[in-house]
Amino acid sequence: MTINNIREKLHAYIDNADAKKIKGLYMLMEDDVVISNTLEINAQQKKILDERMKLYQSGKDKSYSWKEAHAIVRSKRKTA
Repeated sequence: MTINNIREKLHAYIDNADAKKIKGLYMLMEDDVVISNTLEINAQQKKILDERMKLYQSGKDKSYSWKEAHAIVRSKRKTA
């Protein structure tokens, strides 16, 4: 059985399982779920992000919301 087949079976099981079983599965996997959702960056990446944050907070750099960034990318795609 392939990983994709296993994933499909697990998704189907979870979609139909009762609350008690879902909670039990979550308790078994809770630490892994939290770790996999955590973004890990190295020291150099953190330094770059900190520098960008300082520029933004001082008003020397502009930041965009997700909607603004998405609109910019879409508009550039249309012209390319």
